[in-house]
Amino acid sequence: LKNGESLPTVIEIYKSADYYERELSEMFGIAIEGREVKRLLLEKWDGLEAPLRKSFQWGSDYKSG
Repeated sequence: LKNGESLPTVIEIYKSADYYERELSEMFGIAIEGREVKRLLLEKWDGLEAPLRKSFQWGSDYKSG
């Protein structure tokens, strides 16, 4: 997808897709048409940036392991 494009929801067909659509939206920044975000999967995340995108910049306070 290009910036600004979105995918239609498939929840009407696959009820179990709810979690995966939320994850796509939150982690990759992909907009899903036809659904409303009620709460974020990660509790302490502002939801403004998508951490699994290549363009995401980790802060200097990030420590792996």
